[in-house]
Amino acid sequence: MVSGDFVTSDWHFAHPYVAALRYFQKVNMTANDLRTYCQTHGVYIGEYVDTETHDNIIMDRLNRLYTGGDNKIIVAGDISSGSTGSLDKALKFIEDKCAFPKDKRILVCGNHELMLTKKNFAKLYDVFGEVHTSPLQYSDNVVISHFPVKQRFESDDYWNGGNHRKKFVEYAPIKEDNKIYLYGHTHSMDWEEFGKGISEFNIGIDACRLTAAPIQYFVDLDKERKSESL
Repeated sequence: MVSGDFVTSDWHFAHPYVAALRYFQKVNMTANDLRTYCQTHGVYIGEYVDTETHDNIIMDRLNRLYTGGDNKIIVAGDISSGSTGSLDKALKFIEDKCAFPKDKRILVCGNHELMLTKKNFAKLYDVFGEVHTSPLQYSDNVVISHFPVKQRFESDDYWNGGNHRKKFVEYAPIKEDNKIYLYGHTHSMDWEEFGKGISEFNIGIDACRLTAAPIQYFVDLDKERKSESL
């Protein structure tokens, strides 16, 4: 039985393009080629992507983690595409299908939440027990945020998208010694995309096989990595 709190990010419910990036398209085209085709021909990409199956698979895997106890799920942002239609569908889906009760759901906002209108942002409180716009200090040594640490934004090796960097860098945590940073956003499939032994772990759903992971797992992994470097 899995116990303790869980962390996850980048669900992107009701978001056809991201579902296509995860290979839920109905046609033999890459996500980028499909998007270009739809833009060129003026058709809705959702017609060619099985977002329903994408969303249900993720939710089914998440629900298996809930034991009925005090364990919480912390979602590090990007629950939808950010459009009103996608957000409304995502929130209803979470409210109707998520086994974790509202008071056990904590949201740390990502870029798709931070760009919402005030009216749409207020809807988040109907589904989540807590909503944070800044990085969450989960414990003395664990920080949870949507974005990687600020130092990654300042490195051209990480991201060369200058405008995007300037817009969201204020929401990225500043790295400190003896802390573990859990983040999403990049859609990497590697927990340790920036290297091992640096106390930074990608907890996005792409790296976690479309589910969440116990926070304690990363605390233990960090100890293991540090012992390997001795």
